[in-house]
Amino acid sequence: MIVIVVTAAACQPAATPQPGEQAAALPAPRLPDDRELYASAASVAPTPAASSDEAAFAAARAEPSGATLQTITVYGSPHSAQAAGQPVRVVLGFDGVAAFRRGELPAADGLPRRVFLDLDGARVAASIRSLLSVGAGGLSRIRAFPLSATTTRLSFDVDANAVYRLFLLMHPYRVIMDFREVVASPAAQPSGLRTVVLDPGHGGARDGARGPNGLEESSVVLSLAKRVKRVLARKLPATRVVLTRDADRTVTLEERSAIANSLDADLFVSIHLDASPSPNDRGGVSTYVLDTSDDVQALRLAARENE
Repeated sequence: MIVIVVTAAACQPAATPQPGEQAAALPAPRLPDDRELYASAASVAPTPAASSDEAAFAAARAEPSGATLQTITVYGSPHSAQAAGQPVRVVLGFDGVAAFRRGELPAADGLPRRVFLDLDGARVAASIRSLLSVGAGGLSRIRAFPLSATTTRLSFDVDANAVYRLFLLMHPYRVIMDFREVVASPAAQPSGLRTVVLDPGHGGARDGARGPNGLEESSVVLSLAKRVKRVLARKLPATRVVLTRDADRTVTLEERSAIANSLDADLFVSIHLDASPSPNDRGGVSTYVLDTSDDVQALRLAARENE
């Protein structure tokens, strides 16, 4: 998938534990209302701390900060008729930087294959349940239980053909895990764009830039996105065009990328209107293109920009 961010400078600012394991806690999954909000997918598992805040993560690993795991949120379509083939995203929300050790255990003794995160020195909020059933993306359930007086394990029970990616987002600190099942490649698709996701920036509580007469960026980019969708419907009738939001509502960064990834979008276009510090008319268009890359520096740059 190719990601494009278009900005225009126009506005003046105004389960059951394993033997010997004790159960700890997970909240009921908060699934987006919009049916387009599925989970994102990935097939690689890069090193977790690929962000500009690696020093904070390293410090927490050297001396646990005592951060609290406050939420476990699942984005996806668990338990639906199409859930088995849909990817799923799990977001672990903390109130501070928490270090963890990642590992994997093969299926054995009646237990499935497991990916686990051992949280050293981190606390678990009372609202976190010990078992959360998922049933999508090759992830059957999430379990939380103490390994010792200072370590909590989060165990992700996955199918044999499941793959996942893990990365971090800061401010606030979140651990993101994307799961999906690897299936046989479908027959070759016709060339061209099959799915395009248009992403009107901001929305809801986030107005974005504001013009001198109160015009809000979030309203203008939504209008632009709807107009672009209508044009694409005429010019590319065989292409599916999806909006990340079609009203004035808040959509998180995780949800926006989850929509595109879950739909296996060929193109993701994010539309913004940047503010200008000058009252003079200095309108213009800036386009940033992010294609697939395995380059570490490029990935770190993308992580910083996504903050």
